[in-house]
Amino acid sequence: MTRLSSGRFVVTLPFLKSSPLLGDSKTLAFQRFKALKYRLIRNKNLQAQYAEFMHDYLTAGHMELIPPSELGNPYHYYIPHHCVLKPDSLTTKLRVVFNASAKTSAGISLNESMHTGPKYCNMIFKSYCSDLDSGTLRTVRELATVDGATWPLASSVLLNDTFVDEVLTGANTIEEAPQCQSQLISLCAIEQFQLRKWASNNSQILQTVAEEDRAISPSVLLDTSEQSDLRGLKLVSKPISETGKNQNWKKLETGLGDSSCRYSGNFDSYNEICHKDVVKIKKLPKECTAFVFDGVVCNKDYEITYAWIPEDLDHLKSLVDFEDGIHNVYLFYKHRTLEDWSDALFSGDFKIEAQKVQEFIGKYAVKGLILNGMEYPALENCESDFYKKFTDYVTDIKTTNPDLEIGFYLSARTLILSVNKELNSTWFDFCKMNEVLDFYVIEFATFNECCDVFLHGGITPMESKDPAVMTLTKFATALKQSTIAKEKMYFEFLISPISKPKEKANLLPCQYSYNEYCEYREIYKGKWCVDDQDILYEKGKFAKKYSKGFIGRDIDLVDRDNKCECDNKYITFYMMLKGYTDAIDKLTCIALS
Repeated sequence: MTRLSSGRFVVTLPFLKSSPLLGDSKTLAFQRFKALKYRLIRNKNLQAQYAEFMHDYLTAGHMELIPPSELGNPYHYYIPHHCVLKPDSLTTKLRVVFNASAKTSAGISLNESMHTGPKYCNMIFKSYCSDLDSGTLRTVRELATVDGATWPLASSVLLNDTFVDEVLTGANTIEEAPQCQSQLISLCAIEQFQLRKWASNNSQILQTVAEEDRAISPSVLLDTSEQSDLRGLKLVSKPISETGKNQNWKKLETGLGDSSCRYSGNFDSYNEICHKDVVKIKKLPKECTAFVFDGVVCNKDYEITYAWIPEDLDHLKSLVDFEDGIHNVYLFYKHRTLEDWSDALFSGDFKIEAQKVQEFIGKYAVKGLILNGMEYPALENCESDFYKKFTDYVTDIKTTNPDLEIGFYLSARTLILSVNKELNSTWFDFCKMNEVLDFYVIEFATFNECCDVFLHGGITPMESKDPAVMTLTKFATALKQSTIAKEKMYFEFLISPISKPKEKANLLPCQYSYNEYCEYREIYKGKWCVDDQDILYEKGKFAKKYSKGFIGRDIDLVDRDNKCECDNKYITFYMMLKGYTDAIDKLTCIALS
């Protein structure tokens, strides 16, 4: 660490290795910039705020143009940036976030290449910890140590009462508080640290601060008198039933109901593109008659664990515990590979697995399992006694878990092909499977591959002149010929976009939403297949006619931030529900017309 003639400290980046070669970072940064550019073009007010922030950043000397002589330097890292909006903030309503966690072509990031600094927790906030940027922490401490003698009160605060970029401190007397405040402002001014968002229960402190730097008004202070305008927080409760549950939610004894919702739980831990947290369960539509979740797998040792990320089990726990567990939750259940499924059925111990299922649902009280990954051609060459093995497998699980429902996941496309003899249809002897299964979930996410033909209208068309295209009309015809139990079927329809196959590697799962599509339409309109309001309504009617109910797939990825301006964050779900209930008044929205 060195100090300039201006008095400011300069801290070198604390690299793990000297002068690391990080790989290509420019390509990703440029892609993110193009997406940001389209967003700003569509919102002139946001564009002006963003430009003002970056101009201030440039003026303050936090960034500069790259000298031409440095353009070919291999020791570089381009940092993607985006904005975070806080309309309710009294100070900074827009903040630009520079994401140094973005990985390069070498699979590493700038953050991963540096020392992180110590873990820092204070007993006042036992539930809050963070990794302090080591450069920031060193600067603050160095400032307090080197120049603290002149401002002893401020020095003590910076060394002991600073948390990341927040200062939380106090004084024993009203006379001492302004002195501490004055010293803090003077000491931090040396490094051009502007202190903002001042809050206090003493008006004298706030009146010395510019209005734009206050977090609260001097008139909004803690006052317990009867005349005070601010005496406390008022909790407003909603009507509840005698059992104490919200009356808007209806308990089902069995089954998924008319309009269940598949919850993805997808998020962006870096808060780079999507959100850094999941959509809260309590914010989902009240019309979700049950929840469906894909998050566990059974390993070869019969341990049942998360299928994708550790947080999946937390999401599952949130679903089953929501409102004291009054909502049925159905869980996709599979073995890790196709070969593992075969081993489980033909050489596995059903009773051990059934016991493991019992232990698992003791922790996560799901209503049913949806067997996934067993579809043709997974067991194409299985022994002739497949149905006996399958029956014994399901029976043992249900005997050990008598209240558990068992369903089977099947693609609509495969059902059509099997009925039309394009596949070996002997595997699908539904007459035998109907006897042990409680329900079927027919998925339409793989009905057709997303391509130019389906960009506007989605991958589940009602009709098509192309004989190679799967249509709902063809599916209805196949159903009539199939022996599958029609009264046990639920249709799982997409209510979020789907991309062309080659685009999947470039996107996070949480990006597949109408929220993203409407915000960056110019980018995705030639890459994503999206349903319009008419086909959503028709899919609802189709589900009503041929199934026991529909599942809206990825309910939490519809339009989380209302970027489609449809005045409903779950607009596609409700459009389908309108069709299912055969409502005359269709829901409409310009973005989905």
